[in-house]
Amino acid sequence: MAIKILPLIDHEEYEQFRRLLPALPTTFDQWSVIHEQDKAEYARARIDVRAPLVRLAAFANYCKETNTSRDLSALEAYAWRVADENEHARRKSARSREN
Repeated sequence: MAIKILPLIDHEEYEQFRRLLPALPTTFDQWSVIHEQDKAEYARARIDVRAPLVRLAAFANYCKETNTSRDLSALEAYAWRVADENEHARRKSARSREN
C-alpha cells in the first residue's frame, strides 16, 4: 500500500513555520483546511496517510545537520524521518508489551 506523509504543524508554531517557509498558506486555518482536504483525498484513493507532528526547532536542526535548504521539500523529508521514528518506537513498545 502506498504511504503519503503530510506534516502536521502545531497551531502554536504555525506563525514561526510560516516565517521560515513563506510558501505555506497565510493562516493556520487555511493550512488546516488544505491539510484535512489532502488527507481525505488520499484516503479516498486508498493511500495510507500519516501525519507526524513536526516541531520547528527539530526541523531547523534537521536542516542544519543535513545541510538542507529550509523549504517544503525539506519539511516533507523531515516528516518522513519523524514518521519512521514514530513507527520504530511504536513497534518497540508493542514488542515490550508482548514480553
